[in-house]
Amino acid sequence: MLSLQPEVEALRIDGVLGEASASRMIALERRELFSLHYELRAMIYGGLLLIVGGVGILIRTNVDRIGPAVLIAAIAVASAICYAIPFFSRHSAKLPDSRVFLEYSLLLGALLASADLGYAVNQYAIFGENWRLQFLILAVFHSVTAYLFSSRSLLAVAITALASWLGLSDSGLTTWLDGGSGGADLAGRGLFCALLILIWRQLHARLSSVGDFLPVFSHFIANVALLASLAMITDSNREIPGLILLLLFSGLAVVYGLRTGRETFVIYGVAYGLLGVDFFVLDRRVHTAALVAGWLLISTAAAAFALFRFHRSFRSDL
Repeated sequence: MLSLQPEVEALRIDGVLGEASASRMIALERRELFSLHYELRAMIYGGLLLIVGGVGILIRTNVDRIGPAVLIAAIAVASAICYAIPFFSRHSAKLPDSRVFLEYSLLLGALLASADLGYAVNQYAIFGENWRLQFLILAVFHSVTAYLFSSRSLLAVAITALASWLGLSDSGLTTWLDGGSGGADLAGRGLFCALLILIWRQLHARLSSVGDFLPVFSHFIANVALLASLAMITDSNREIPGLILLLLFSGLAVVYGLRTGRETFVIYGVAYGLLGVDFFVLDRRVHTAALVAGWLLISTAAAAFALFRFHRSFRSDL
């Protein structure tokens, strides 16, 4: 197995590397140290989901005994505490100074606040038939707190709330994913949402220096625009324009990924493009099982080869 330990030892002897840095690099080469960063983040995120799910069960099972007003107030207090921890940590060295801990505290507070408002709106019919206004309120609230705390997690929640306000997370999306109608309507909403996020991104780039927010905007723009184009393909009256849009956005995602060194966008472009072309070809144009299997084998192999070549180009630029 290839090891860089001799080179690291030589650099330490020559004084190029300090003792601490050299020891750490040697430990990494020997596999004595390994990172649990992503595993811990996944466990924390899963814990947050369990907490929010537990809150939902608490509301459902105790609303008659405790009363909706008390539950709403209790969840609001819990959410406020989650926001208070990062806020006061700026002024006190006694509180944890881990950015990951503070980020997940903010995310938990945002999820609790969203659940609390949703329950209050549903319980008291605050907006009547315009119940979707709650998502606009949440989008504004989460965006303000995102800039206040310079939190990418809160920004993602704010953009998700904006998409929900535009109807991208309600029953229409579920119906489309289940094979129902509504592809054209979903596509229109998705393209409008992507345009709003793009405008928001440009305003942020020009007017604000808070946080490293541009990658968050870019990921949402790419996924929402590509998903909207994919939805348009499923509408029999708009499948040609949808395919053209999908290929255009897929190409833009690949070009953006190559220019910025972000391989994820290349994967977006290839994956969504593959799904769109496969659906366009197989939905009404290929019917025999042998042709379907042959087409899927060829298209998947071509996409895998393209991803491999792109990956090689990224590796060669390192």
